[in-house]
Amino acid sequence: MTFDTLPAVRGVPSVTAAQMAEIDRITIEDFQIPVDVLMENASRQIAAAARAFLGGSVAGKRVIALVGSGNNGGDAAGAVRHLLNWGARVSAEVTGPQDRMRHHARSADAHSSRDNGGHRDRA
Repeated sequence: MTFDTLPAVRGVPSVTAAQMAEIDRITIEDFQIPVDVLMENASRQIAAAARAFLGGSVAGKRVIALVGSGNNGGDAAGAVRHLLNWGARVSAEVTGPQDRMRHHARSADAHSSRDNGGHRDRA
């Protein structure tokens, strides 16, 4: 798969950040799906998309994740864990100071560092 063969986004529904926050709130509060479950599912899908993009296998391939300080950063850090488990050589470029990281991103960041032998780059 290449960037040219990725599906076009045309026709795909999109939401604003505020709308997504409301969807998350409803999912967590009304449907009682914990945020950790949402983030784990997101991280697995990110890793699966990366694996597909890299030809179906990540074994032995180097993957660098850009990990922000919010929940999306937690998703990215979780994806690093999956990729590592599938045999990729991974590292995470963590942006922003540790004290600004949200709880779930910080937790996932610590997981990715531990799973990768404690090696992690900080931007």
